[in-house]
Amino acid sequence: MVAFAASNSLTIDGTVYLSLTIGGSSKTFTLHTDTLVQNITTSSDNTYFSADMLDGSTIKVISADRLAFEVQSSMSGASWSTDCQSSQSILTANPPSTSIIGSGIARLTITPSSSTCAGGGGGTVSGGGGGGGGGASDTYYQTKPTVVAQAPKTTTAAEQLAALQKQLAALQVQGGATFTALLKLGSTGSQVVALQTILEAKGFLVMPAGVAKGYFGAATRKAVMAYQTSKGLETVGHVGPGTRAALNAESGASAAPTPAPAVAPSAGGAYNFTTRLRVGSEGDAVVSLQTFLEAKGFLVMPAGVAKGYFGAVTRKALQAYQASIGLEQVGELGPATRAAINASQ
Repeated sequence: MVAFAASNSLTIDGTVYLSLTIGGSSKTFTLHTDTLVQNITTSSDNTYFSADMLDGSTIKVISADRLAFEVQSSMSGASWSTDCQSSQSILTANPPSTSIIGSGIARLTITPSSSTCAGGGGGTVSGGGGGGGGGASDTYYQTKPTVVAQAPKTTTAAEQLAALQKQLAALQVQGGATFTALLKLGSTGSQVVALQTILEAKGFLVMPAGVAKGYFGAATRKAVMAYQTSKGLETVGHVGPGTRAALNAESGASAAPTPAPAVAPSAGGAYNFTTRLRVGSEGDAVVSLQTFLEAKGFLVMPAGVAKGYFGAVTRKALQAYQASIGLEQVGELGPATRAAINASQ
């Protein structure tokens, strides 16, 4: 869910509806982003917006008025395409590749035209700067989930009873639930039911009418991200080691014993990494990598965040280490980086 700071946007089920002033009239655009889009900023005159993007991220902008788009980038090599359909136009934009962007963030500035599109279009943009000529940016949309306060409403006795039943169910779950498994999109089972019950009681999840608990879908993922934000955890949208620890601590349950690290230092202090690690990787090998990067001064784990998940912070730290030893800053642990770490001690 994208947090909004002004009245010219509306967020419904994770989709942002953004109103801009185009050709003197208000036009609404639908924005779809992924978790690698860092933030969205609109111009002070509300005629264009910018997206700060990591390598591998994608933003889609849909115009029901079939408007054309202009795209500019702070770095050379960004790509985009426009699908001009009979009922809408769809802009799909991506930042430069890893070899260009390195450990930085590319800003793509997107300016809708007052003219309608004519056929498809696309290309590679180069050069810098904000489009549209609207002055400094002033409205910031953080692409991390937030819980938007709802206006107070009058509840019936039946609604109050249902809320109390949900809270009671959550207390019963918390009293006996121990989360031990990775839960993500597509997961099913009793641990998903327990997770959804807790998220409901905390106000992060509203199960759709007629939908039974037990399947980890998009609504549950957004609720997990909101919970992670409330706990200061990285908003990865799945229940990994850090989120499990937080849930288990709240319920008073003890987590399952942690096995010995799979990549423990040898007697000589050396590591022996053997597998590829990248954004989304989890487990003891990630813990060992994070411990190594901490010792080298490239990584500072956020307060309250347990080791074991390879997220954006670990990726940037690994890129910094790769730069320090003259390797390509790909942000993942491949053969060359593994060899360098294994031989460094």
